[in-house]
Amino acid sequence: MSELKLLLLGTPVILWHERSFIIRRRILRSILYFLAIRGDPVGRGELINLLWSDLAENKARSYLRDHLSKLRAALPDKTLLLTDAENVTLDFQRTSVDVHDYMHLIYQIIDAARHIPDDHPLTEELYTNCMRANALWRSPQLLAGSMLHDSLEYEEWLTYEEKRKWRSRVLLLERMVHHCGLLKDHGGRLRWLYNLALLDPYNDDYHIEVMHTLVDFNNPREAYSYGQKIRIKYELEMGLPPSTAFLDLLEKLQSGMTQ
Repeated sequence: MSELKLLLLGTPVILWHERSFIIRRRILRSILYFLAIRGDPVGRGELINLLWSDLAENKARSYLRDHLSKLRAALPDKTLLLTDAENVTLDFQRTSVDVHDYMHLIYQIIDAARHIPDDHPLTEELYTNCMRANALWRSPQLLAGSMLHDSLEYEEWLTYEEKRKWRSRVLLLERMVHHCGLLKDHGGRLRWLYNLALLDPYNDDYHIEVMHTLVDFNNPREAYSYGQKIRIKYELEMGLPPSTAFLDLLEKLQSGMTQ
């Protein structure tokens, strides 16, 4: 069992021997999370470009040495941070990161799913792995709500990582929805559609599929109520109505209720 656990698929949580551990300084957390997500040794020059690209090289290198020393001191065990003249990394023999657990499952799922035709459901083992991968997410966003270093380069890196992980989860959930549809498992299909709607809240196709699935579940009133909530959400948050297809379905649901 890993001594240090970093849970980054959602609001970041640091655990040391299963107990919460806090690193208070924003810059130190930013370095730690970057090293954790990267998962392999990072060159000192790359860290400098990420954090202090606007400084002269000598000054930036001095900043890096100072902050690596402070990060080492802030960790529950100083030997968790590994450095040499060129590279910086974490001791991943003693550190686990949920991002890597998730991506490991994703690669396994992709490899196994490519052998299953689209018109066939997933195997029980593969579907279980899909659920395990999805369950690692504690909220829709990587490093959700965290205050991190505000350099442009760091923001660009984080945006890139967020988009990669977001896209992988969308594809995962879409396959799970398809699997449940093939099995006529309306409850499972609805569960994963709700997950997709949280990930992509202005995707009309997902909301339409939620309403259709509720109808298949013999619950047209709930389908209509859901559609009304989404219509109001669009108008309040975007100032625009949903698509014509969405509104047509909502009107059909309303007509069916009044007949």
